[in-house]
Amino acid sequence: MIYFFVALTALAISMVMISPLIHYGRRLALIDIPDERKVHLHAVPRVGGIAIALGTFLPLLLWLPMSQEYAAFLLALAMIFLFGLLDDWRDLSYGWKFLGQVVPVLIVVLYGGVRVKYLPLVGLEEIPDYISIPITVIAMIGVTNAVNLSDGLDGLAGGLSMLTLVGVAIMAYLANGDQLVMVALAIMGGIMGFLRYNTYPARIFMGDGGSQFLGFSAGVLVIILTQQVHEAMSPVVALFLLGMPILDTLAVMSQRILEGRSPFSADKNHIHHKLLALGLDHYEAVFIIYVAQATMVCCGYIFRYFPDFWLVTLYLAISVSILTFFNLAHIRGWKVERGAGLSSPTLSRVIARLRQTGLLTHIVYWGLTLLVGGVFLTSALAAGNVSDDIIVASILMLACLVLAKTFPRLRGLHLVEQVVVYATAVFTVYLVHTGEAGSSLTHALDLPVFVAMAVLLVVGMRLTRSNFFRVTPMDFLVLFLAILVPNLPDFHDQNSALATAVPKVILLFYGLEFVLNGGMPIQQRLLRYLTMAALLVVGLQGKTWL
Repeated sequence: MIYFFVALTALAISMVMISPLIHYGRRLALIDIPDERKVHLHAVPRVGGIAIALGTFLPLLLWLPMSQEYAAFLLALAMIFLFGLLDDWRDLSYGWKFLGQVVPVLIVVLYGGVRVKYLPLVGLEEIPDYISIPITVIAMIGVTNAVNLSDGLDGLAGGLSMLTLVGVAIMAYLANGDQLVMVALAIMGGIMGFLRYNTYPARIFMGDGGSQFLGFSAGVLVIILTQQVHEAMSPVVALFLLGMPILDTLAVMSQRILEGRSPFSADKNHIHHKLLALGLDHYEAVFIIYVAQATMVCCGYIFRYFPDFWLVTLYLAISVSILTFFNLAHIRGWKVERGAGLSSPTLSRVIARLRQTGLLTHIVYWGLTLLVGGVFLTSALAAGNVSDDIIVASILMLACLVLAKTFPRLRGLHLVEQVVVYATAVFTVYLVHTGEAGSSLTHALDLPVFVAMAVLLVVGMRLTRSNFFRVTPMDFLVLFLAILVPNLPDFHDQNSALATAVPKVILLFYGLEFVLNGGMPIQQRLLRYLTMAALLVVGLQGKTWL
């Protein structure tokens, strides 16, 4: 349960911070101005890294068992974030930027003891410190800058980092690396709170403070995973976890060197630039890179115990295939052609008529309101012996909803209210799948209720006037992780309940977003009241000890 609190707290803090950061980012001149190398057309605040950092640090300071290793990591992480934030504000020289990366890396390596001890293809013996320390420093600085350079499209760096951290968290969990799992989940929560506002067209950027924060975190956590927590796996797995940022950076720098330019010169030769040059739109380019990164992470997970030589060969084969495709596309001048597509006039008329009457819209919104709220309340009513931490959390969340209802104009409380409602969806599924809400009626209605919810969502997104609900690369990322992660080999054996629980949480999330952002006020109020009633019912389970 502590994992849930860490991730949810990070998500809540990150989401709540976004709105004031957008406001004050413009006042503090922390703005990303468009130029010839950038794809956005308007000035955007680049302060999202602050939300990610605060969302990460606060839950870890509350719940992470603090060893010297992780104390050094958090200190170094704070330092590299502050240097990145200063760079966003004052545009530091290369010397200061390098210093702002080297010092945190040395803190983690020398004080925290985070080092590359095993190299691929050289056997199982530890390498000496005079080799280990320089390799670790170079690797961490390289990964930090690789993720920083991948921050070229809305949602790209955050999504790639999310996929890396998912791989780290799963493999650390299987190896009983509880501290590493908590750190990865905290950063993932911070990213998720930020990503919804960073998908195209982004309202906020993470800036160098955020991208260096994520790059440094990814580098350190991957080294801890492969070199300390899970030494049985091949160290080559690190290449797969950091797949696309590493490949992109090495490919771009190699091309610059071959052209007789500095490897650090600016250009538009990154993979995301090449995808846009093929005629793909912003969403499509980001989604394709997500798929490539997810493929690499999955390969790293599935083949983590394979021999080093085999894994190096696989990584090179994937990398060469990707780069060969882009070379062929450039030579032959490939472009994506967008036709008018096929459509049925009869179907178009039926859809138009359904939209005009408004009946279908009412059915979708009222149906989702009653289904989501009904799931909340029936699960709470069917709950038996609820654990104390669930009861306390329910009471606290109910207090937040009451506060938001009492002071509706207080800044930030609206976002807190939304976070509580979404957290109730997680509580609901948790109660059912841990057996704490196990009535036969609840289980009997489980499948038809969620099938009906899925149908209403599909119909609503296709037929209603819900322009607010746009499917973004982040939605694909969430759905991909929801379906894939619980069904991974080994992980599924230990967590079979997740295979059905996670998709239900996702359905509830999308149902909530649909109603809270597009429904009528009466439907939104009803859903909030049902949420409060569910939390009250769960909270009353503690009457024996209050």
